[in-house]
Amino acid sequence: MAGIHLISGSFIQSGSDAQFKNGVSVQGNTKIKGILKANVFNNIPTSTGGSSVSTSPLKVGHSLGDGTFVEWEASVGDLVRISASGNFNNFCFIENQTLEEIGVNSTWRTVEKGEVNGQIPKSFYERSFDTPGIYEYLVIANNTQSLQTVIKGTTVTII
Repeated sequence: MAGIHLISGSFIQSGSDAQFKNGVSVQGNTKIKGILKANVFNNIPTSTGGSSVSTSPLKVGHSLGDGTFVEWEASVGDLVRISASGNFNNFCFIENQTLEEIGVNSTWRTVEKGEVNGQIPKSFYERSFDTPGIYEYLVIANNTQSLQTVIKGTTVTII
């Protein structure tokens, strides 16, 4: 049906996917249960392809000081500083630790999340390495205002 349709109360669509050729405008509040997909959300950025709302970018690794981050490459004994940056309040650094001495391939352990159990945030983790290899890290970042959490991995190559 062409034209504008005003609905007050509840609008429910179930079953097959609904296709709105010219969009949907909502005045007031809306509640969505399930998945909402769109090519464009007005005034809200979308990820490539427009299928979902994008997340704030999380940058992790070796900060070059100009806003770019790269994977770390360092020598045995060098101090390595894994940094995290973005629109986030808290960061948690998790390291993949190999436990060959007890017959386990690896385990992931939190190595930094700030002071007072994360209440005083810290956006970097520093350490030196005494053995060559590739060390893997995950950084979990969250924004307490938007309730957004992002996870990103990085590696440190020690030669």
